[in-house]
Amino acid sequence: MGTFIVEHEVVIRSVFFFGVFAVMAVWGLFAPYRQLTTPKSLRWLTNLVLVFINRIMMQVIFPNGMLLTTVTGMASPNPARVMAL
Repeated sequence: MGTFIVEHEVVIRSVFFFGVFAVMAVWGLFAPYRQLTTPKSLRWLTNLVLVFINRIMMQVIFPNGMLLTTVTGMASPNPARVMAL
């Protein structure tokens, strides 16, 4: 089971993302929370762009942050001091 999830991570994430997006989009069409001041297409496009920018930034920042933490910990004369930060 664990290897199936790892092997198909992208598909599973995509299905959940687009599934939730579709449910929220339909919900927004039939039961808007408030009066719209901008077109829905512009709002949806903006939200999708933010999602994709967030995804790209996380793929760049998160691995490099882990690398920086590892290098900092290895270079420290006292590893316990780094752990306390």
